[in-house]
Amino acid sequence: MIFISYSNEDAHAAGALKVKLESSYYPCFLAHEDIVATSDWHEEIWKTLHSSKAFVGLVTEDFNSSAFCQQEIGAALALGLPSLLVFAGSRKLAGFAKRFQAVNPQKLMETLNKLPKFRQLRAEAWIHATKIVNTYADANIVFNHFFSEWGAMTEDEHLRWILAAAGNSQVYDEGFQVGPFYKMMRRLMESHFTDQWLFDNDKTGKLHDFDSNPVGLKTKG
Repeated sequence: MIFISYSNEDAHAAGALKVKLESSYYPCFLAHEDIVATSDWHEEIWKTLHSSKAFVGLVTEDFNSSAFCQQEIGAALALGLPSLLVFAGSRKLAGFAKRFQAVNPQKLMETLNKLPKFRQLRAEAWIHATKIVNTYADANIVFNHFFSEWGAMTEDEHLRWILAAAGNSQVYDEGFQVGPFYKMMRRLMESHFTDQWLFDNDKTGKLHDFDSNPVGLKTKG
């Protein structure tokens, strides 16, 4: 997830930024949209910063003068979050913000899609997108957008991608590209499907061989 930092004065522009990022399958957190009414905003922001995979700040004059935005920048720096600032009305960077990479809006997606420090963000986005796509066409768009990340992913990320794909019929069935890729990667990863891992993770039985390895799940009827 990307934590979007912005001044309340720029809420509309921040909302448009979120739409742009999520249209490319990067889940985002935007405080005024995603914090439930009556929640402790400070606690929710702090908790989300801890769980986010990247930090993006919308740089305007109001952003630079906002105590909350500057505190969020400091928190992102302290947490080691891969960070990017987007110029959106100001090219000035205040305080700790000067230590972060900044880009023009037209370079935002290219930077997120290619820069090595956002590798984990891209892997998480691919796993998330693989889980939620609901048509073959969208599944292949996701495939084209992210599949080159496979070689750089960790074993845990590989296994979580396989689980996401196994749970989505638009991915594991005979899609134009994704289906064959899923089948090939499933064969590649089968040696990692230990009894304990299957028991802990494959609740629907999609990855089980029920003849030899039912692992306590419902057997074929």
